[in-house]
Amino acid sequence: MKQISDPDFPFTLADFEEAIHLGDLALWSWNPETQEVWLDSLSRKFWQIDDPIVTLDMLWDGILADDRPAAIDAWERSAAEDGPYSFEFRIDRGTQPPLWIAARGMGGRSGARGGEQLAIFMDMTAQRAG
Repeated sequence: MKQISDPDFPFTLADFEEAIHLGDLALWSWNPETQEVWLDSLSRKFWQIDDPIVTLDMLWDGILADDRPAAIDAWERSAAEDGPYSFEFRIDRGTQPPLWIAARGMGGRSGARGGEQLAIFMDMTAQRAG
C-alpha cells in the first residue's frame, strides 16, 4: 500500500487538503490544557480570522449568543469523553448570514494526538437552508 511519504505516491498532502476543502470540510485542532486552537485556511475563512493560532475564547466569542452555552458545553465534553462527537452551532458573521457549522471528531484520549484534539469543521449552511 502506497503512503504519502513514498516518492511514487501521485498526490501530496496539499492535494488532499484541497479535496477536503472542496467538500466544505476544514481542519482544526485544539489543546484542552492551554485552550489554544490551530485553524487551517478554510477554518479561518469560516471564522473570519487571519491568525492560524487563536484562543478558544476567541472562537466562543464568534458563536451566536443563542448557540454559545450549548456549544461550549459540547466542546468541553468532547475533550473529556472518549468516542465520536458531533455538535452544531452558528458563527456570527456580522452583516452576513451566520454559518451553520458542525464540529466533528473523536473525543477524549481516543482523539488526542500529543495533547491536541484533532477534528473537522463542516459548513452545514446549505443543508440547513434547504
